[in-house]
Amino acid sequence: LTAARARADRVADPVVGAFIASEARGSERLLGLSLTLPLGGTHREQRSLQLAREADMSESALEQMRREVDLQARETWADAQGARERWLLSRETSRLATESARLAQRAYTLGESDLQTLLLARRQAALGSAAALDAQAEAVRWEARLLIDAHQVWDLEHD
Repeated sequence: LTAARARADRVADPVVGAFIASEARGSERLLGLSLTLPLGGTHREQRSLQLAREADMSESALEQMRREVDLQARETWADAQGARERWLLSRETSRLATESARLAQRAYTLGESDLQTLLLARRQAALGSAAALDAQAEAVRWEARLLIDAHQVWDLEHD
């Protein structure tokens, strides 16, 4: 706005004036008109150019900031989606490891496998459950970050 105002002020505004006076103890009345046309100098032109350059720089900085915020939002969204996918995969892996441990327990009960195989299957099921829980916690953290960034958790616009 300042640059637009300076561009409009490159040529000074003309001034038209009118006046009324009296002389000789009020016996004579005078009516006068004046017209002032200022001649523009280089100062106003230089100021206009300087403010136009500053406005262009500000617009460029704003556009750069918008691009950075957009990129950051896209990266956050991609990370959140990746965390959710990892959680779903680890949950399925955990379910399969638990099923494997159940089958190993049955095989051990029937005498078809040894204790070491059963313990290894149980260990894998426990590790799979822990990994699924960690992946779920990570997905929840990313979801919370998205909600906070979208101002859906706290009303940050008024803080």
